[in-house]
Amino acid sequence: MSVKDLLEQVTQSPKAAAAVSAATTGTGLGTFLDYIPSDIGKLATLVGIILSSVLIRTHWRRGKIEMEKGRLEIDLLRAQLKDHQRVD
Repeated sequence: MSVKDLLEQVTQSPKAAAAVSAATTGTGLGTFLDYIPSDIGKLATLVGIILSSVLIRTHWRRGKIEMEKGRLEIDLLRAQLKDHQRVD
């Protein structure tokens, strides 16, 4: 398994999305409550924003691909129905 495949698998995982969300929220709250130094909180928030952006882009892209696949399947079924109706 290549690094690209591993990254793709992680970015498409709902568990990874939940973990990133929880970690970002936790570090934000920790920084706000002064449990975590400000610099670490800012860095963790930046990493969380980047990872969230990657997850959003990945899910958007996958949704777009699924929508196109659905359209193509509908077009194929319509063509098969027309061919079937001509035979009858």
